[in-house]
Amino acid sequence: MTGKSALIEKLCEASGSTLAKIFPKATPMDVLFGKVNANVSFQQGILSKHLKYTDVNSKKWICFDGSVDPLWVENLTPVLSETGGPLVLASG
Repeated sequence: MTGKSALIEKLCEASGSTLAKIFPKATPMDVLFGKVNANVSFQQGILSKHLKYTDVNSKKWICFDGSVDPLWVENLTPVLSETGGPLVLASG
């Protein structure tokens, strides 16, 4: 455990939040974000499941633990933009 990971864990513990750690480099992109199947239905990914099944009133942190990879961080750019709009994940 590095200093950053320990700090995030302690911060969540002190604030009464839950922490979900995701290791994006160890997970294929379609498993991480979800994908559209051949029958045009959306198959949930790890991130979309965390967001879908989290209570709106709960405090939850999602930590992408590991080095930043341009391949997966590109998909987070709209989410992290400073527009202040709603969180939207592509669903086909």
